[in-house]
Amino acid sequence: MNITVRLLATFRTFLPQPSVHATVSLEVEEDKRVGAVLEALHLPAELPRIVLINGLYAGEDSLLTDGDIMSVFPPLIGGL
Repeated sequence: MNITVRLLATFRTFLPQPSVHATVSLEVEEDKRVGAVLEALHLPAELPRIVLINGLYAGEDSLLTDGDIMSVFPPLIGGL
């Protein structure tokens, strides 16, 4: 199955080449979970991150399906 992965902000350095606009298309096995994709992209487990699948929060145990868009970015900090 095919998924799109967007690695944003500091995670862009982990994108495989070639990638366009912080996005890469990956062919993955059926029943692949978010954590397995993050591991395959060599994202260090100790880096805090937020993962969205098709715009909705997802945990590392979330199952991916064909055509999903997985976005990964660091937590936002700051405030008033």
